[in-house]
Amino acid sequence: MVSYCQIKQQKLMNLQKHSHTNSIRLASIDHSIDLIKSKINYEMNNPNYIGPSTEQDYISKCLFALTVSTPPSRAWAPLYKAQENARSSFSALYAKELRLWGIRNKKLNKRNANLQPLVMTFFDVEGSRHSQGGKGATMPHYHGIVLLHHDTVEEFLQHLTRNELDRSYSKSKPTYDFSSIHLQPLPSYNDARRFLEYSTKYSKIIDDYRINHSHSIILPEESKYFSFFEHHRIVK
Repeated sequence: MVSYCQIKQQKLMNLQKHSHTNSIRLASIDHSIDLIKSKINYEMNNPNYIGPSTEQDYISKCLFALTVSTPPSRAWAPLYKAQENARSSFSALYAKELRLWGIRNKKLNKRNANLQPLVMTFFDVEGSRHSQGGKGATMPHYHGIVLLHHDTVEEFLQHLTRNELDRSYSKSKPTYDFSSIHLQPLPSYNDARRFLEYSTKYSKIIDDYRINHSHSIILPEESKYFSFFEHHRIVK
């Protein structure tokens, strides 16, 4: 028979675990916002900068909520495998499509690598909106934010279909592994934070980081040709 003290101790352990998990989640949100602010500052302080005249204008033009969905017919996979597969597929989507959409000749080199969009995404599964979700998934997907380079916005968005009612942009089947990609303008940092809070909701359910070990992605990866990351480290 389980004693009252044992029940109380278990509740305390669960509360401590939840507090630790929530701290990690909030740190991820803060880090994402910090990166966006730093990237905008980096661009606007470039000596050759020609773009939106204010930070608010830059956000309104270049910052978007991002959702990338997978087909509903996927077989169930344990969480670690679903995350590994989703990470691999999304990285390929970014490398083959997203980072090239703003480059007119679709050829990336060290001279135009700085034009790549900055993307931060978080792993999610079906049912997490209603605080459900176990240790596996049939429809793993990503929510997050994307900051487009100010010189690439028009070219990038031409690859998507605009919905005039809500000003969103979408594309069906951007690659074999994904059923759709959806972008929604984020007109302020507060809007970005609210969407990131939504994007990271699954980490509130799965607090075991031994299996939830690949829940977020930042792209592009660090490279000497994407000089922002070096700038960000120095500033920090």
